[in-house]
Amino acid sequence: MTVIINSYFTPYRILVRKKEPVQLTVEITNRDDIERLMSLEILSSQQLAFDKTGASRKIVEKLGELRPNEKRVYYYHVWPRLVSREGYYPLVIRALTHHLNYDYITAIYTKRLELRAEV
Repeated sequence: MTVIINSYFTPYRILVRKKEPVQLTVEITNRDDIERLMSLEILSSQQLAFDKTGASRKIVEKLGELRPNEKRVYYYHVWPRLVSREGYYPLVIRALTHHLNYDYITAIYTKRLELRAEV
C-alpha cells in the first residue's frame, strides 16, 4: 500500500502585515494496485488558520474511492492569525486509507511541512 502526498505553497511565504492568505496545494496519489477509500486531514499551528476569522485550524475531507495510480489535487487558503509573528509555522497533512467505510482506518500517511511567515 502506497500513497504519495505532495504539497506546496503559492507564494512560498506568508506576509503577516498584509493579512492575505497563501494557497496550499495538496496532491494525493494512490500508487496501490487496488482502489482505496481515503480521507484527508490537515492540521495547522495556532498561528495559522484555514479561514479569515482564524477559527478553523483543522480540515477533514472524505475523498471517496481513489483508483490505482489516480491523482487528485486540492486547494486550500492558509491565513495568518492576529497572534502570528515572524517565524516558521508547522502544518501536518495526513492521508488515511479506510476499510469498507470511514469508521475503520487501515493506514495513515503523514507529511509535515513549514510555512515561513514574514512581517
